[in-house]
Amino acid sequence: MAMPFLESGSNATFDLKFWSGVVGAGTIASDAAHPIAGPRSIKCSTSGNTAYLQRDGALSSSVNTARFSAHFYLSALPAADLDLLDGHFGTLTYKLAAYVQSDGTLKLVSGSTALGTGGSLSATTLTRLTVTANITSTTVYTVKLFKNGAEVISVTNGATLENAGNPGRLHVGLILSSTLDLWFGSVYADDDGSNTDPGGGTASLLVTAKRSVSNGAQNNFDSTNGTGSGYGTGRAPLVNERALSEASDVIDTGPAGDQENYTLEAASVGDVDLSAATLIARSAWIWAKVDTASVAAKIMDNGTETDITLTTSPALYTKNTASASYPSNAAGVGMRSSTTANTFLYECGMLIAYIPAAGPFALVEDGLTFQRTVSYRQITP
Repeated sequence: MAMPFLESGSNATFDLKFWSGVVGAGTIASDAAHPIAGPRSIKCSTSGNTAYLQRDGALSSSVNTARFSAHFYLSALPAADLDLLDGHFGTLTYKLAAYVQSDGTLKLVSGSTALGTGGSLSATTLTRLTVTANITSTTVYTVKLFKNGAEVISVTNGATLENAGNPGRLHVGLILSSTLDLWFGSVYADDDGSNTDPGGGTASLLVTAKRSVSNGAQNNFDSTNGTGSGYGTGRAPLVNERALSEASDVIDTGPAGDQENYTLEAASVGDVDLSAATLIARSAWIWAKVDTASVAAKIMDNGTETDITLTTSPALYTKNTASASYPSNAAGVGMRSSTTANTFLYECGMLIAYIPAAGPFALVEDGLTFQRTVSYRQITP
């Protein structure tokens, strides 16, 4: 199983850096009104238009299996059918989508073809939707829709599946015209073909952000810029800022290919206490660039390096890993610079996909534990 995409609902950067593009005439922004697995989620607002995000490469274009999931909070039910979550995947770019109808009924759709209905979604209630698929051809397949981990629609060899362009693309938000507000977060996608819910049938499969908190095994970049607005010790405040900032960074001015890495917050520290959670996967990430032509570098993920190609514009680089263990290596996240001068590391961190432990939901910020009594409890099973 490959795990192409995790996104925490903007909790990592307080912006939309993990997404490839913003679509529609509505507005989309990181927002604190209905937080999901951290202090933020992503808000989509329209007044009769569309407003959604797209991520290229979130799904596979080479295998005909997929699972994609997200949590949604709607201010109201739509006046007409509304596409909330759709994916384009597989060798023929099959398109599957999760719709909600005006009465709250959920619908599984391929292109413009309804495959089945079942279950319901309520306004002002956090709900996780998951689409799964295992496809042999446009007429031989099984596809499913899950609500909060429970199967509500299953279709085998039904209406002919439709194809679309943009292989590997995932859309989330108000994908058809509407007049409501929507918040979403904890987006998860992989290419598993089991047609099971990736959360193991539980209501909550969440994605939270863990920040770098102290210097790691090696901090060999030879220059720093700015003071940083993050927290922790050593150089960490320069590279764990929220919102993401390019005003402060660490720089390797030489061509030696040096390492610069950081230790992550402990599992019990940060936005969410994960010490008793069931971990599913992680995504190491950096926001970085190089001054000269595109060159090879490496991203660090829990002590292991993976090749990346830096560009002359700041960009997001990720390394996804299916894992049930919390990343405990001192070199939790970071990078190795290119062998040309002036590599810039602006921010770095880790996303963790997890299933919460049973019991009261505890929020931890900067080492101080306290209870959120309204918004954070909404995501507790």
